[in-house]
Amino acid sequence: MLPARFFLRMPLLAVALCAQSQGPADRGVTTLRRQLDVFQKEPRVAVVVGVDDYRHSSGFRKLDYAAKDADSIAQALEGGDFKYKVVKKLNTEAIRTELREAFTDASAMLSGKGTLLFFFAGHGAQQDGKQYLALYETGADELNNSGLYLSEVRDLMNASHAARKILMIDACRNDPGTRATRGADEGLRRFGRLEESQGLRILNATAANQVSYEDPKLGHGVFTSKVLEGLDGKAADRFGLVTFNGLAEYVTGAVRDYSYATGHFQNPYETGDASGDFLLGGTLKRGQDANASPAPSAAPADLIRDAFERARKSPNRIEMLRAFTVLFPDSPYSNLARIDLAAAGASPDKALFEQGLAFLDRGDNPLAIAVLDKVLRNEPGNLDAAAYYAWALGFDLAYPSAIDVADAVLRRQPGNLVALFARGYSNARLRNIAASKPDLIKVTASQPTDARGYRVRANAHSELFEFDAAIRDFNQALKMRPSYSVLYNERGNAYIGAQQLDKATEDYSEAIRLLPHNPVIITNRGSALYFQRQFDLAMRDFEEAIRLRPDYALALNGRGNIYFNRQQYEKAIQDFSEAIRLQPGSALAPDTLTNRADAEVHLQRYDAAIRDCSDAIAMRRDSLRSYEVRAQAEEANGDTTGAARDRAVIAGATKK
Repeated sequence: MLPARFFLRMPLLAVALCAQSQGPADRGVTTLRRQLDVFQKEPRVAVVVGVDDYRHSSGFRKLDYAAKDADSIAQALEGGDFKYKVVKKLNTEAIRTELREAFTDASAMLSGKGTLLFFFAGHGAQQDGKQYLALYETGADELNNSGLYLSEVRDLMNASHAARKILMIDACRNDPGTRATRGADEGLRRFGRLEESQGLRILNATAANQVSYEDPKLGHGVFTSKVLEGLDGKAADRFGLVTFNGLAEYVTGAVRDYSYATGHFQNPYETGDASGDFLLGGTLKRGQDANASPAPSAAPADLIRDAFERARKSPNRIEMLRAFTVLFPDSPYSNLARIDLAAAGASPDKALFEQGLAFLDRGDNPLAIAVLDKVLRNEPGNLDAAAYYAWALGFDLAYPSAIDVADAVLRRQPGNLVALFARGYSNARLRNIAASKPDLIKVTASQPTDARGYRVRANAHSELFEFDAAIRDFNQALKMRPSYSVLYNERGNAYIGAQQLDKATEDYSEAIRLLPHNPVIITNRGSALYFQRQFDLAMRDFEEAIRLRPDYALALNGRGNIYFNRQQYEKAIQDFSEAIRLQPGSALAPDTLTNRADAEVHLQRYDAAIRDCSDAIAMRRDSLRSYEVRAQAEEANGDTTGAARDRAVIAGATKK
């Protein structure tokens, strides 16, 4: 039993965490007014670009809010307390010649003084280690010719000789993909780490190799919506001024809060080597005393979040963060507290690496990605961290990025089993069987010595359809480490493959008991119940998963299947369409397109069904069900020749 004083101390710490803190006094109003006067006399120019209406042949899917985001940013910077001269380029205007001319005009207006801000909203990609912004004229297969190379943006900004240069990027909203040709996005990647540039501050929508989100409820990209809130006053200091550091801190925290509220993990970050802070604008409030304390704020809407922020800002930060993890162990903010504690330790890179593995062991793949990315920023040559980073990317459905990272590890360390597994797993999920099989076979030939090693080998067996061997390895891992909760989910996957649906359901239920808020595991159990035709129970799981993570395409596809079986075809089409919109070029897309086509056939929308099946076949030519559904639609539409041709393809494949 713990000593009594342990129990006495916790409430006192809770009070301390939730109490109103008082920071040091801000600079005097007189000094601020003098600095603001100088700032307002200097020129301020913003080049604002937004592209969402990509050409059909570009290989990039159209976005919903990029142009609107850029237009809203332009309005915020032109008006109010900012008064920037804005050069705005939307959609067809966003081409290389126009942007070069815009930067030339900006340089002339600045004359080596003031502030130059560049904002971009649209697609971004990485090819051959180079990072590009996708303009209106950009093609996914010719980035080096038609994309805007980020180094070129830096050069154009540096050429202005502005005293303050700020770059805001809301790109990487999705990996570029195409419905026309399978694999047309091969070689394209999400952004890696943005390089620092002298005298330049960068605020990026999301960390390396991750995506940023658009949200219809916000009517904007998530990152941009929080930038707009910050410019509108939420990032202002107590004197009403908005600085780059203040905006970056507000946006990072607000997007993080959105991530935990919705399950859409996005982690903005800022970088740059310019000294000091940059004033962006604002109006100095009158009647403030330089030594006055801030006015008491209203009671926080989220006491736990408020406690976490106060622990972070406390003078005895480490003790308070440790206390927070004890007081609120199941709060999502405890994960952030653990990351901060790891970063503040005597060996921060080692501690962060271990914390990243802990998140991976719990199935918290987005958090594992974020933490391992921090490790790799500090230690780019850490091959173990890079290998596990590739694993986490693959398990988070970022298959091309996982392959890219694993390739880099294996070039330097050909026998790295984790990297071999990450590459083999991701290739298998992309149906690149010839590429995946050699890697996975090497992993299954390994001799594990710990539970994590057995987990890796078990998953490799599963991807090779060796389900009995996979189950044996999962059993051994659980014997060595009974608390390894995510293994119940992965063993459940192996039981699905082995057609042992009851055991799969039991394992998923145990995983949910141990990890109750994981939408992936809940969706997996819903799928197992669906296969057992327990549609009501499956529907409950899919709807809970969607509540936890509204953009989870697998859960939407699962619920769509239940609507289909209930003959609610319009609702099925709505769910299938949303799943396709969220992951247009993913390995899931061909099956979901075919599911939607099947529902369209039942509603006698034969042309739409034929289009969907044709798109699915273009993405995956071995999708025999797509040929069958298309044949049904063609036959009903009077095209007996087309139907016969499709059925001949099925017959030929069946003989093989």
